[in-house]
Amino acid sequence: MQKFYLFTFAIILIIVSFANVKSASADVFVKGYFRNGTFVAPHFRSNPDSSFSNNFSTYGNINPYTGEVGTKMTPSYNYSYDKAALDRYEYDLKEIFEDEKAVSSPQEEQDEKEATEMFNAYIENINYGLPEISYTILEQAMKDKYTVEQFSEPRMLSMYEIHDISSHSTDTGVTVEGNWTRTDTSTGTTEDRKFRYEMIKEDEEWKLSSRYTNE
Repeated sequence: MQKFYLFTFAIILIIVSFANVKSASADVFVKGYFRNGTFVAPHFRSNPDSSFSNNFSTYGNINPYTGEVGTKMTPSYNYSYDKAALDRYEYDLKEIFEDEKAVSSPQEEQDEKEATEMFNAYIENINYGLPEISYTILEQAMKDKYTVEQFSEPRMLSMYEIHDISSHSTDTGVTVEGNWTRTDTSTGTTEDRKFRYEMIKEDEEWKLSSRYTNE
């Protein structure tokens, strides 16, 4: 009988210990909220504690809700802080900033739509053999650098097929980027390249900026 009681006590002890560990390591659900006018989507984060190694964002760990791999090699704060401070201030800043960038405001969405449409018009006019119209979409700094003839002549021999395109708002305007195939109509040769252009507002109209990179 004594062995039975000892066995039962051991089982209860194991269950209680497991429950305590489970409770201590439970994940925390963060409700959606607005930060600086941007909506941060609801998400899970690891329960705040004094350990850096069990955070979702720590290198070698994987966020089980998003599949994102942790990248932080060192803690971003002093782990000698008390737990109450950690409960208040331990946030995964990288996750928050990514959520902010993923959700555009209605104005940003409108800007991205208009800027992309203007960029497509720039390309389409070149494809139609009307680079002089594309020239009107350039920002003033580029018009000051090239005459319409200097701009149009090399582009009369080019055609562009855009395979994918995306855009996102920046502090100065909208970045439009993607992949295209350029065809030299005089030789028939083609080349695939990545493109990245900046669209800016001038006189309330979207213009192609001189700030761009192509690979």
